[in-house]
Amino acid sequence: VQHLEGGIVKKIYLNSGDIVNKGDMLLELEPTKTLSNFTELEKRLINLSINISRLRAESELKRPVYKKNIKNNYPILVEESRKLYNVRTKRYRASIFEQKQILKNETDSLKLLEEQIEISKSLLEEQLTNRLSHLNLLKEKNKIIEKIENADSKIKNIKESYFAEVRTMLLEETSEYEELKERKTSLQDSLNRTVVKSPENGIIKQRFVDTIGGVIKAG
Repeated sequence: VQHLEGGIVKKIYLNSGDIVNKGDMLLELEPTKTLSNFTELEKRLINLSINISRLRAESELKRPVYKKNIKNNYPILVEESRKLYNVRTKRYRASIFEQKQILKNETDSLKLLEEQIEISKSLLEEQLTNRLSHLNLLKEKNKIIEKIENADSKIKNIKESYFAEVRTMLLEETSEYEELKERKTSLQDSLNRTVVKSPENGIIKQRFVDTIGGVIKAG
């Protein structure tokens, strides 16, 4: 009987000359390296799952919803994720609010200025004001329109930049999650193979490893 990966013997269940049935445990190997990798991988999967829940919520600007088992087993990680969600969305909303305030103020200013321009136009026609004053009002109007267009543009850029960043991160985290899920299945198979079983009924003629801690070569 050989083992695919090999390893260090943890337990020996049967001796030379013992009768075995198919499926009886012959020996058990230390799962040290595989178990360590499996544990680290599980931790990463949990973090990725939490990140994915947060990023999905960010992409829709809705409250994040986490898997029930993760909320129960990893409350600190979930709370940290919620805090990060709050920080990021508040910063986004503050940036939008700032530009919208500028937009509102400048729009209000434009409305008042347009009234002034209409009055100035009438006064100019009656030669009760000079042309230079009227032109200054028109210049001021163009400046305000430029500020309004700039605020509009910034709002659009903030939204596009934020959601593009969220989508990119979500795609990366989701791709890594799917990849690690497959790797977890492979490691789980390796862990299951730490127990060596008899492939058929028979008698053990010879044991090539007789000590706990002995090394079995891959083969």
